[in-house]
Amino acid sequence: MYRCFPRWCEVSVGQEVARGWILRASVSVPGSCRQLVPLGFKDVRRQEGGYRTELDLNRNGRACDPDDLHAEKLRSAAPTLARGGRS
Repeated sequence: MYRCFPRWCEVSVGQEVARGWILRASVSVPGSCRQLVPLGFKDVRRQEGGYRTELDLNRNGRACDPDDLHAEKLRSAAPTLARGGRS
């Protein structure tokens, strides 16, 4: 996946050089919200192919929304804080 917009994502298939556009609802890619949001893959709705419950930390039906990004940031800082460090 190269980038996404509210309706379409620009993708390549396999190891081929071919690029094209497909409906965002049919796109499913691995990664965390931190990796996906810069590509435009944010506010993923429950009915979209890319929706995964592990990305919807507050379980509101939208993965990688601003609340999920904040929760992901806090979750990644927790081990550092537990050791007495700063984030």
